[in-house]
Amino acid sequence: MLRGTSPDDEERAFLKKYVRVIHCVTLEAADLAELVVRESDGRLVAVADGSKYRDASVSLAAPVGLSGVRTAEDQWVPHVAGLNRPGI
Repeated sequence: MLRGTSPDDEERAFLKKYVRVIHCVTLEAADLAELVVRESDGRLVAVADGSKYRDASVSLAAPVGLSGVRTAEDQWVPHVAGLNRPGI
């Protein structure tokens, strides 16, 4: 499927039968969690661009010390980890 071309008729029929695309209207983790619970019906869920979602309950500690550095991952990993809690 990930080969740089459009799916053929057989692949399109398969996707139409087995894949459902649902859009979350916000980038709030709580809204996404509610949508997954409501729509997943026990199926596998893949979240595109999960690192863009934010959980209002996550607070990031300030880097400590003169050499304290924060990487990009320090910003989004706690939010993505929170997305997994309802599904576990």
